Amino acid sequence: MNNLGQSQVRVRSESVEARIMLLLAVSPRSRSEIAEGLGHKSVSGSLRQALADLMKQGVVAYTIPEKPNSRLQQYRLTGKGRKTLAEQADKK
Repeated sequence: MNNLGQSQVRVRSESVEARIMLLLAVSPRSRSEIAEGLGHKSVSGSLRQALADLMKQGVVAYTIPEKPNSRLQQYRLTGKGRKTLAEQADKK
């Protein structure tokens, strides 16, 4: 893949992550609710990867951390995530 292709992939994934953060700023949501909010019919691999990346960065967290595989599991925006979202809004 050339440099242009890599930058296009990076921009697209960042926009998915930003859109996920905006959805979670309103209220905690399940993985399927996030997919629906993004206009997807089902949970895709790219959505799973974006959520994993956001969790690794510490901007998104589980609502039930002691049970990561719970059917009731939802994702929430952390304080760091709210700060990041505010910084992104200030840049625009």
